Amino acid sequence: MPAATITILEETDASVSFSGAGWTTDSSSSHSGGTAKKTTGNGDTCTFVAPANCRAIYLFHAVVQGGSLFGVTVDGVPQAGQFSCATAGAVGSGGYYRYLTPLYRGAVDAPHTVVLSNPAGGTTLFVDAFVTVSGPKGTPLPGVYVAMGDSWTVGSGAVNTRTAYLPRAAALLQQKLRRPITPVNQGLAGDFLFASAGKAGGVYRTIAALANQPEFLSYLFGANDLSTSSQPVPAGEFARTYHALLCLLEDALDTSQVKVAVSTPPWLSPGVLWNNFAPVNSWGSPLDNLESAAALVRHVVAQFPWCLLADVFGAMDYRTGLLVPNSNNDLGLHPNDMGHGVIAMEMARALLDVVG
Repeated sequence: MPAATITILEETDASVSFSGAGWTTDSSSSHSGGTAKKTTGNGDTCTFVAPANCRAIYLFHAVVQGGSLFGVTVDGVPQAGQFSCATAGAVGSGGYYRYLTPLYRGAVDAPHTVVLSNPAGGTTLFVDAFVTVSGPKGTPLPGVYVAMGDSWTVGSGAVNTRTAYLPRAAALLQQKLRRPITPVNQGLAGDFLFASAGKAGGVYRTIAALANQPEFLSYLFGANDLSTSSQPVPAGEFARTYHALLCLLEDALDTSQVKVAVSTPPWLSPGVLWNNFAPVNSWGSPLDNLESAAALVRHVVAQFPWCLLADVFGAMDYRTGLLVPNSNNDLGLHPNDMGHGVIAMEMARALLDVVG
């Protein structure tokens, strides 16, 4: 069956060139390929000559406090919208990496030249890698269900592998559809939507996961993004990342055939948010941030009519009894078997709504 080709071209590729005296190399295991270019120079530019047959062009980059709002032209035409390496949230001592930004979508099959520019008065512009989408939109292999996520998707907190939410959701799909469903677990403990602490991030890992050509694709992130002590993610950045991911999926997949469910972040007990992590955030409190993220994800998913919402936050309904205590000081970070059951029902409901 056909599948789109998603290509990652690092900033060191021959198709990428830099102009201006401010460019330096930034090294980090969180960057794609381990390095990125950055500049604070006014008027510095980066030029990318895209493959002739690409249909969409994206940028992986870092975002930091005080990062630049940068300009984008494609084939000499300025692109509308705000392109930003900035975050308004508190990001501790670091930033967010392998952050995905759509630059140009719906392109015709012809050579395209993309120019990024750091404007006068700009601060820091990062260029990590360019991502292109080419070829036919991917069609699914019937019955393949890929679940992307963190330790909740891995199955942490469940009594055994059979009681975790993914196999239970797959079993519900199989029972309803009366055909085999094969779950492919792409959970990674400690993962974020974007890269952090040396992990590639869920958005970046999606590119490899699409090689499975899933019929069903689901996402459950937020436990790490929205509660970590070192780099709490603002609700707006969490939702903005989901929006870019859905753009990529829309460009890469035949969304009339592939069923995609995106989850709100899960409910995390106040004991986890305050006792374990208690970050001091500009948004007021960790719980405010979590609730705002759930609301914003609902808003983002509503913009993509082919995608259905798995409202795990709403389904868990602030019930701490769905979580496993991790110590005497908190009320639980991972779901227990009952919690995994609630998630499985909500994921299956969303995916079956897409089917129906």
